[in-house]
Amino acid sequence: MSATGDKIFFWDDPPERGHPGDAHNCRCFAEPMLVDEPEWRPTIDGSYGRAIDRAILEGAFDAAVDFVSDFVSSVDDLWRC
Repeated sequence: MSATGDKIFFWDDPPERGHPGDAHNCRCFAEPMLVDEPEWRPTIDGSYGRAIDRAILEGAFDAAVDFVSDFVSSVDDLWRC
């Protein structure tokens, strides 16, 4: 971690090396911090869980189709030898 990592600086008063990401080969980035605003958190309800489950099932189905397709072509190649 850099010397300025996880520290808070005012945009009008940056650290000696400049704003995050200004220094050569620096991989830092600035994140805005709103002092008076409460931290935002996403609302997760039942539809979120169903969407995750549906995506998992679709991924499993796609993987099964790919496996069967590869398996059939491999068996076909063996029979032709």
